[in-house]
Amino acid sequence: MSRYEIYSPEGLRVDGRRYNELRYFKCALGTHAHAADGSAMVEMGTSQVVCTVKGPQEPQQRSSMDTKKAVLRVNVHVAPFSSITRTKHTSNEKQLQELSMNLEETFADVVLAHLAPRTEIIVDLHVLAQDGNIMAGCVNAMCLGLIDAGVPMLDFIASVGVALADSVPLLDPNHIECSELPNLTVGVTGKSNKASLVIAEKRILLDRIKPSLDLAIMGCKTVHDIMDEQVRIRLNSLEDRIKR
Repeated sequence: MSRYEIYSPEGLRVDGRRYNELRYFKCALGTHAHAADGSAMVEMGTSQVVCTVKGPQEPQQRSSMDTKKAVLRVNVHVAPFSSITRTKHTSNEKQLQELSMNLEETFADVVLAHLAPRTEIIVDLHVLAQDGNIMAGCVNAMCLGLIDAGVPMLDFIASVGVALADSVPLLDPNHIECSELPNLTVGVTGKSNKASLVIAEKRILLDRIKPSLDLAIMGCKTVHDIMDEQVRIRLNSLEDRIKR
């Protein structure tokens, strides 16, 4: 039994949203232009993730070089002050390693690594604040960071989560909803209905997966539009700087 009324009879959630409403979403590119080749920041509710990208560049260890494509390396760092809870260092490290591997596999299909063989692309993701669904925030921040670094990609990957309150899917769950309910993280390539990422936390009944995916894909398309607008703003600012 949950300690909270996750979804009220009136159709409202803990933070007052309806089931199909996203939290406040904000993103920006070029936030750390002097520190890396590409950078971005994403805020989803009170969650905040900063991404910095270095490369394509010559690998630091030549033994790990791939002669046919660029090697994508992802490092996830969670600030100690990002959450009100404290976890053991060892268990947290395992989760971060798993998260890094999932991100590398997710972007392996959209990054055109064969265009830059014998190089490496290093992505550092810094989670500064957690309010549920770190994976979705990292995916969105990494996508924008790679674009800002000029890494060739097939398309955007936009991501949101969905939690299940009994049979009702809740879009973009916050920390309370993620901790109390089974949830999915879904990533969608571009404006298509193709899910490039699906990760389930806890068991979900088979007949409830489809409505959850449909709602998540709709949310991903909304996030994609916001990200696309910010990319265009960044490109326009760079064009203006060149003209000067």
